Parts: sequence; C-alpha cells; structure tokens
Amino acid sequence: MVRFIQSVFQVFSVLIPVRENRVAFLRRSFSGSNITPLIDWMRANHPEIDILLLDSSPSGHLIGTGNLSSRIRQYLALLQSKVIVTTHGPFIKTAKNKTVELWHAFPTKKPSTLHNQRALRRIKRINRLTDHFVSYSDFSSLLHNSRNHMDFGKYVPLGAPRNDYLFSSMPDLYHKSYKKVILYAPTFRESFDNTKPLRLNFWFDDFSAEEFHNFLVQNECLLIWKLHPNDEKRWSVAGQSEFPSNLLILTDNKLREMGVDLYQLLSLSDVLITDFSSIYADYLLLDRPMIFTAADELRFNEERGLLLNPYDAWMPGPKCRNFAQLKEEILRSLSDPAYFRLERHFLRRIFHRYTDGGSTERVGNFILTLLRSK
Repeated sequence: MVRFIQSVFQVFSVLIPVRENRVAFLRRSFSGSNITPLIDWMRANHPEIDILLLDSSPSGHLIGTGNLSSRIRQYLALLQSKVIVTTHGPFIKTAKNKTVELWHAFPTKKPSTLHNQRALRRIKRINRLTDHFVSYSDFSSLLHNSRNHMDFGKYVPLGAPRNDYLFSSMPDLYHKSYKKVILYAPTFRESFDNTKPLRLNFWFDDFSAEEFHNFLVQNECLLIWKLHPNDEKRWSVAGQSEFPSNLLILTDNKLREMGVDLYQLLSLSDVLITDFSSIYADYLLLDRPMIFTAADELRFNEERGLLLNPYDAWMPGPKCRNFAQLKEEILRSLSDPAYFRLERHFLRRIFHRYTDGGSTERVGNFILTLLRSK
C-alpha cells in the first residue's frame, strides 16, 4: 500500500504545488539524531520558516495513524516541501523538491545490506533521490562513496549537527551518585543469531556478571549501556536482574520519554566502551579515553566487514579480547585521561574538518540557501 501511494504521488507530482517556505524533516530516532538540533536551531533563529517534522519507522515509512487518508495527507505535505531533509536516505521526491541527506553515522563499516537485491535497490534509490549529502570531511566523503557510488559533487563537508551537543553542557545527572561514568555503546550485529535474548557480556566467553557488578560497585562506577535501536527488541528487563545497581540501560524510547538525544548525554561520560560502532568517531571530539572490545573481530569482519582495516590501526584505544583485560583497561583509562591521546588527535584531524561546535549553523544556513534559491 505504501509503495502504491508513493507511485501515485510520483505520477501526479506535476499537480502538487510546492510551498517555497517549507522544510520537511524526517526523524528516525533520538539515538544521535542530526534532525533534532537542526529543528531547534531553525525554530530559534528563523521562526518564519514553515517546518514540517515527520517521524519515520526503521523501514523508512512515515509513521501515521495507520488510516489511508492520514497517510495520504502526510505524503502530500512532504512533497509540498521545497527542501526535504533525511538521515536514512530519501524515499520519495519530485523535480520540485530538493533533498539533503545528513546520514546517521560516520562510515566505518561496509554496507551489510549490499549482499541482497533489496538493499541494492535501496542504495540505487538513495543515489537517485539525493541532491546533497552532508559529510564530516573529504575523507568521510570518500568512505561514503565507496559504498554509495554517487556523483562526488553531491557531498558537502559541513559536519554533523548532533556533534554540536558535545560542545555544550547539560545538568550532570550521574556524577553526584557515582565517581565515574562509563558509556557502553555497541553496534548492531544483524547477521548474528538475533533470536537469543540480549545480555551484557561484551561478547566475552569468560565474562562474569556478578564479578563485573562487584567491580563497578567497588570502583564507584556507573555503566550506561546504550542499546542499538535495532537490538532493543532482543532485550528484556530480566536481563538486568544480574545488576541490581550501577547499571543504567538506555533505549531510544527511554530517550524519547526523557526528551533528550543520546548525544546530549555523551559529555557526561568519562570513558567510552564500544566494539565496531562508529560512535567513537564522534567521541573523538571530547578527547576522552576509549576502549574497544574485539572478542568477535574475525567473525564480524567476515559477516559484516569494516571499511577501515586493519582494525587495530583505526581504533584509538586499547583492544580488549577477554574480560580480565577489559577490567584492567577500564581502570587505566579512568585514571589517565591522556591514555592514547596522540592516536585520538591524529584520527580527529582525518575524520573531522570542523571541531568548533558550529555544524548545526553551517548545515542550517546551507538548507536556507537551497530554500531561497530558484
């Protein structure tokens, strides 16, 4: 039904009038959204702009009430926008619309979906419908294009609006109760066995929940486990019973309820633990220690694949391959903020053209330029 509606609008697009002052934003989540800071900036600095905010589902379809008339009104409002801004690729436009793709991650992994025809069609659609692709730097544009194969002139290195949150402060919610805060943000493993319940074990065979809980308590640490949005369905409250304290699990719905984006909380952490997630590229802007868990590196590289290899050379922090090493590196990273600093600074220069907290304004002004152009 959704594809049918899209096809109908595409055919009759010549009859759809465009509102010259409207910008449409499609927001997918609160787990590092590039949309939210842009909307806040535009509302504060350009109240004359007609802003249309639409939420989309993981499949990319608009979220509505479910009835046909409501869905039709949403697509009509979208196509009446002069500029359409997305983070997971545009899925519909006419010759009258201009699209700006912000994407949702720094490109560190191969496109897993390239292994099936459905994904190939999606990439071709994104390439066809994207007018401008906002990137972090020329280097990130190259990485993106190794997957997208689009006209390189479409890339605009302006920085990611969400990263501006790292340069601002918000009330510290955690350090009043804990000495240190550790953020754990692993990537999504779509090719792995996703039928099993998700548990906190860092993919270590020798992991002990009881021992790790005692470790957190003894060192007065809070571990914030940010589930990947695509993994949230595998987690249940029962999995948290092994940690009666010192563990906070964040989901996208929880962030939505709090009214904050994940990136507003990054600056409240002292150390990042991740595996193959591209969040580390953004965390470089905080210049704080990072720890990488790589117990399943070979399997991940075989089943998903990394764009940046060898893995060790592109991860500016210790690589832990067992539970004992992880505890050791947590203590060292918490006690020495300069640990791996030279490596962090080197990669920051390559990954980021801008480190000034002004990406939202740059992207916002770029959108306004498109809005005002003929």
